[in-house]
Amino acid sequence: MRKQEIILGLQAVEPFMKNGYIVACPETRHAIYIDPGDEAPQLLEWLAQKELELKAVFNTHGHLDHVCGNRTVKERYDVPIFLHQEDEFIYEALSDQAAWFGLNYPPGPPVDRYFTDRERLPVCLLYTSPSPRDLSTSRMPSSA
Repeated sequence: MRKQEIILGLQAVEPFMKNGYIVACPETRHAIYIDPGDEAPQLLEWLAQKELELKAVFNTHGHLDHVCGNRTVKERYDVPIFLHQEDEFIYEALSDQAAWFGLNYPPGPPVDRYFTDRERLPVCLLYTSPSPRDLSTSRMPSSA
């Protein structure tokens, strides 16, 4: 059988021009949102147009440009938010981080689940093989 291409949406907007990503399985139409930022309204519209089912938010680290869209996503889709526990203190300082740039962002919603280094999170069946493809986690140091 022919392999199906993974579905990928990405968008970057001002003020930080950081890409947010939606990765989806072509078979199940299940999707995860990686690093929701200010682009969240546009990517959520794209998600709806593609008729994808959002299953989770995955934050690579706690910098405001990678988490400031979590509230927008959580208010529209009640899905779990994942973050590495070592970035919790940064995530909880979202409003303070924004103030450093003269911006006003409300605090993020609570993190639902903390991931650990090298944990494997099932994403979807990306191809026609019977084994699921996984997302392997590794903390992105906030100082990077």
